[in-house]
Amino acid sequence: MTDPYETLTMLAPQVSDELVEQVHLRVQAEVATTRRPVHRTRWLMGAAAITVGATTAVLWPSSTPSAFAGWTALPTAATAAQVAAAQERCQTGVTGSAEAMAGYIAGGQPVPPLDVPRSAPELADQQVVLAEQRGSFTHLVTTNGQWVLDCLDAPELGDAVGVVGTTNLAAHPTAPAADSVDRLQGGGVGVPGGESAVVAGGRAGSQVVGVQLRTPEGSTVTASVADGYWTAWWPSTEAVDGSSWATEVVVLLADGTSRTAGTLDSLTSIPIDAGLPTVGASPAPSGR
Repeated sequence: MTDPYETLTMLAPQVSDELVEQVHLRVQAEVATTRRPVHRTRWLMGAAAITVGATTAVLWPSSTPSAFAGWTALPTAATAAQVAAAQERCQTGVTGSAEAMAGYIAGGQPVPPLDVPRSAPELADQQVVLAEQRGSFTHLVTTNGQWVLDCLDAPELGDAVGVVGTTNLAAHPTAPAADSVDRLQGGGVGVPGGESAVVAGGRAGSQVVGVQLRTPEGSTVTASVADGYWTAWWPSTEAVDGSSWATEVVVLLADGTSRTAGTLDSLTSIPIDAGLPTVGASPAPSGR
């Protein structure tokens, strides 16, 4: 199993040593108590949010304690200007991280899991398939047919805010049933000096017209659904831990019915991934 601190350092070379150490300490605590396997990886954008594995460590500026004040359980449509600004920042951030990863691989470092891009060209030509607004935060899902990016960004709060999740669709060949959804992105914890949030999203079947999330904290969050994808995020009033996986996912279907599809944990799409086999070698699908 890959050392989370080593992965964090590779994926976030531009983060200050102080912030890296903060997340390192939190990751150690999470690894010591987790009961679930690590499936997902999120990418750094700027110096605001860092994620290792399935846990999204979101570092919101401690100087803006009301960053979530405008958040709403029901999303609104993002304007063209908001979408353009968020997409530019997200694309810039993830492209820089991919270029850094290419350099690490060229230098003989272990190749990352399949959901982590190895070069910037892999992520080119992203088209927005879903965009929503909750307060100052613009949430985008973009894809080029091979890679899906899930980006949460708030330009109004400064350059230090933004997080991007990456999914290699080739590593997730099994799509959800027509009346269900899966989870490609998700999870969340707070880090020292910041606020906490949970981010979740994935693919939606052809009959799914809406998704609602019923959190363990007792709130209901309406997700955005478009073009075969869904996404949502919400602030956490308590420390986010393994309980976030128990969030119930309810799908609304085209025939007017609804049903519980499962929990975020049960809907996780586990990637076909051989892990980190050798230095400088690309992992081949294992068929797992």
